[in-house]
Amino acid sequence: GGGLAGGGVIEGDDYAASQLTSLKDLPARILTWWYTSVVEKSDYDSTPVRVWQWLTHHLIKNELMKYFAEATDWSKRLTSVLPNEKFQELDTLVKEVKGDYGLRHTYCWHALTGYWLGVDTTSPKMQRYKPIIQYPCIAPHYDYTPGVLAAEPTMAWNPSSFIGMGIIPPNLIREFYSEMHRTLSDAHIDGVKVDAQAAITMLGAGLGGGPQITRAYVHAMEQSAKEFLSGNVISCMCHPTENLYSFRETSVARASDDFYPREPASHTVHVVNVVYNSLFLGEIVTPDWDMFQSEHPAAGLHAAARAVGGCAVYTSDRPDIHDFALLKKLVLPDGTIFRAKLPGRPTRDCLFADVATDGESALKVWNRNDVTGVLAVFNVQGYSWDRSVRQFKEPLTAPPDVVAEVFPRDVEGLVSSEDRYAVWSHAEERLFVLSRDESVKLGLRPQGWDVLTVAPCAELP
Repeated sequence: GGGLAGGGVIEGDDYAASQLTSLKDLPARILTWWYTSVVEKSDYDSTPVRVWQWLTHHLIKNELMKYFAEATDWSKRLTSVLPNEKFQELDTLVKEVKGDYGLRHTYCWHALTGYWLGVDTTSPKMQRYKPIIQYPCIAPHYDYTPGVLAAEPTMAWNPSSFIGMGIIPPNLIREFYSEMHRTLSDAHIDGVKVDAQAAITMLGAGLGGGPQITRAYVHAMEQSAKEFLSGNVISCMCHPTENLYSFRETSVARASDDFYPREPASHTVHVVNVVYNSLFLGEIVTPDWDMFQSEHPAAGLHAAARAVGGCAVYTSDRPDIHDFALLKKLVLPDGTIFRAKLPGRPTRDCLFADVATDGESALKVWNRNDVTGVLAVFNVQGYSWDRSVRQFKEPLTAPPDVVAEVFPRDVEGLVSSEDRYAVWSHAEERLFVLSRDESVKLGLRPQGWDVLTVAPCAELP
């Protein structure tokens, strides 16, 4: 087996090494090498991307669909809302994990359209919903709304472009969600993570357009989840404004791309993204800053971000591989967390600073509790995301040390009648007493961080 990328996908080069082993597979191996080495790293309007797009349309469509079918879930469609043979005893499984391990809540995953490529239009169990095939482009494969391919060129050779998405007409989608969520509720499932929400925005041709079909799907999903699952929904891949502006009941949504344990360049970029995205998303939902692994080399960076993020704390630890010393700093013995009241946001002096690549700025994030404030400072200089080639970009030189200058005024709305604030540094285990406009400077090595508690002082009678 090859290495797994996000979503259980076997990377193309790993797939080639394990599956394309005979002499007749040599052309496919060469194409795979060219794609991963050249096409993936080229600008969307470049010659390699244009050549690859032509090849996928005229010569290698069947071979590419074979890869999608064998190495990914991207070409799979939902055949039924009922548990398949792997989950025939779903209710028994949920009862056991709750009873044996004290698990309080269990969520299940589904895409907004059912599964990654929607629903199976040929499945007998789907016929009551009258499913149809829709394409995410004006015509199959090539003609996209301007800007789509600039953001994601791979849409031109995505399974949805080749064979379309199976979707349920908007007038029947509420019935579909109701059957799915009722089934999950009967199995003692408490909520759902609804993924791949952006896809529906491109599937509205002939059905009122993208905004209208998105609104119908989102509202139906929310109403069903409220009826059967107490409204427990985590939304994901939902950043188009068609999705965000349709939310009426949704209270939690992912703020970033995934946590990538095997991608060292991704971790500082992840922290930057969740912080700045929360400026906007935090006005609509509680931003979800995603999971991390407690024993990962970047675990301290991620944990510090979750401490100030005002978000839930998730871990995706492998069994028996945990850093309990780190987890105990975030989670109380009864499972509750020290969650701040607001979405974590960048301080005012960071709003227009390039904290990832200017070589000097620290990222500062603030939040509030009932009485105190919390500040986190990070050195996230070095790596960045290159939108033109859709890759993490490594710095030309080693990331520098930076200095974070921390003021009590960095915590918005925190006021001391005596203009005195006690500031406790978690990393240095030092206490500073400052006025609102006084500061303390903290040195941070690359990927370094600190979390500070800011408490307003008052004179007792």
